[in-house]
Amino acid sequence: MTLNSYTDPNRKSQKDYELIKNTPRITRLSSTTIRIAHEDHTLMNVVQYFLMQRPFIIAGYVIPHLSEDVVELSIVGKDDMKGNVFDWLCDALKDLEAMGGGMMEAMIEAENEDRQRN
Repeated sequence: MTLNSYTDPNRKSQKDYELIKNTPRITRLSSTTIRIAHEDHTLMNVVQYFLMQRPFIIAGYVIPHLSEDVVELSIVGKDDMKGNVFDWLCDALKDLEAMGGGMMEAMIEAENEDRQRN
């Protein structure tokens, strides 16, 4: 009798974890397009919004196929504006982080005020 004859429920998730760990999360496809693994519309809508807040950038993303766990993000500078897509993406993510930090501070303040009233 084989001891490991049962199906280990953690085996599939461990294989998925190893695949994710060994696969680059972000890869450059061209000078203007990067592929981001393991993301979807939830984050990409917000990232695109923050990228588009810069007047010199046009940005958009596609999910090539619903069965794929990747997003392709294109960032182009207007009027031949040259720049690094990774730098622009980092700036947008910093803006998102700052917004999240501000919301967190406001939430903590509101919670403290609520506790003082009750």
